[in-house]
Amino acid sequence: MAVPLWIMGILVEDRAAVAPELQEVITKYGSEILCRMGIPGPKKHKALITIIIESDLEQLTSFRRELDTIPGLSVQTISFPQ
Repeated sequence: MAVPLWIMGILVEDRAAVAPELQEVITKYGSEILCRMGIPGPKKHKALITIIIESDLEQLTSFRRELDTIPGLSVQTISFPQ
């Protein structure tokens, strides 16, 4: 069975405050991440991170739950079943 692809968008409100905790969570799920791109906001307080993940729903849900515990993040996902 093919593993679905997901695009996750993470809007970071206060980069300096959450970056270490956010990086720890992203690193934990690094084996499922195919691509990661980050764009800082114009004043560099906000950022948008996009991640492409190849993962089953259970693993993606775990990743998302951990991100949701970090204050100041807004997370959206799109799935592309294969």
